[in-house]
Amino acid sequence: MNNGFFSTKSDEFYNKFGFYCYKDIPKSEITEAYEIRTHAVYKGVSASIIGCSKENHIRLRTCCLYGENKADFLRKVNNAEFEYCEREQGGYDIYGKDVSLDDPDLQLIEKRTEIDINKL
Repeated sequence: MNNGFFSTKSDEFYNKFGFYCYKDIPKSEITEAYEIRTHAVYKGVSASIIGCSKENHIRLRTCCLYGENKADFLRKVNNAEFEYCEREQGGYDIYGKDVSLDDPDLQLIEKRTEIDINKL
C-alpha cells in the first residue's frame, strides 16, 4: 500500500475472498505484462484456489469437467477427502477441501502467459 496501491473492498469481502488491491499507472510505464493463473493439485485432484480458509491454509474447489469420466473423478475426490459443497448453476457438483500450505501432497502450479502490451 506504501507504493500507491489502494483497495476499495470491505473487511467482510477480504474475509470471504482474500485481499485485493489496485494501482493506476500510465500505459507508457508498462514494459511487460502477464496473465498469471495459479491452481492446485492435491493428491491427484486438480482444483481452483478459492482464497484462504484460515491461517496457513487455502480453500480448494473442483468439479467434474467435460470429457472427464465421472466415476474416475468421484474416486479421486473421495480418495483425496474432498467433500461435496454445492451444485452450481448449470448442474455442476462442486467439491472442496481446506488444505494446509505445509501439506506435502499439495502442489501449487502457476501458468504464466505473456500479454502483448501493444494490445493493452
